[in-house]
Amino acid sequence: MNILLIFFALPIATILISIILERMAKSPILVSSFVFAVFLIVTFTEFNINFLIATIVYTIIAFLTAWITRLISFFFTSMHDNEDKNINEDNSKDKELIDAIENLNNSTNKLDAIINRINIKLNNRVDNDTAIKSTSDSDFSSDLFSNRIHTGRRRKF
Repeated sequence: MNILLIFFALPIATILISIILERMAKSPILVSSFVFAVFLIVTFTEFNINFLIATIVYTIIAFLTAWITRLISFFFTSMHDNEDKNINEDNSKDKELIDAIENLNNSTNKLDAIINRINIKLNNRVDNDTAIKSTSDSDFSSDLFSNRIHTGRRRKF
């Protein structure tokens, strides 16, 4: 049995196979079970019982590699999902802001219409009061002693 094979080639092959199987199976326990089964068959067919310790070590390496691969994959997936979520949140915040601006614009237009109506009513009232006042000012001297207005009520001084 070649020492270079046991300490270099088989661990690297185990790591690579574990990464590939983890990406396909998405289960570190399944990956390590598969690696253990393969190395157990190889142990009893090609090597002697002393290779059983290396099989257990390769199984642990396969599990750790699959677990680390899963964590890295989960990290990148969640980071990508958070970017999409942030984009969607930004879009929804933009939509909310646009809706709020449109509502404010509509409310402003309604307030402008109400203010215009009030101004028109006030202008009409002021015009009526001015017309009545100008009429009453001209008649004031003649009505000064009679104490009555055209409406029939008595004027108070």
